[in-house]
Amino acid sequence: MDIDSSTIIWEPVIDLSPIPIRVYPNPTTSWVSVELPEGQLQYWELLDIQGKRVQGGTYMPDHTLWLNELPAGVYLLQAVVDEQRYQARITKE
Repeated sequence: MDIDSSTIIWEPVIDLSPIPIRVYPNPTTSWVSVELPEGQLQYWELLDIQGKRVQGGTYMPDHTLWLNELPAGVYLLQAVVDEQRYQARITKE
C-alpha cells in the first residue's frame, strides 16, 4: 500500500481510563465527600486550574476534603489507589 500525504490511517482507540471517583456535593461551597474505589489509597492531590498543587497527602480523614480556605474555581482531584490513578473535577463556588 502506497501512503502519501493525503492518506488517512484510522486506528481504533481503546479507552482504558478508569471511572472517575465520585465527589459530592459538587459544586460546593466548603467541603466534598469523596468515594474512592476499594483498595489502598497511596496518595491524593488537589490541583488548581493552572495545575498547581493546593492540597494533598497520603491520608484522607473520613473521605472528606475541606475547601474553606480555597478561592472559588475549578479544581482537579487526583487519587492513586492500588497503583491506579483516578480523577474528578470539583467546582467550588
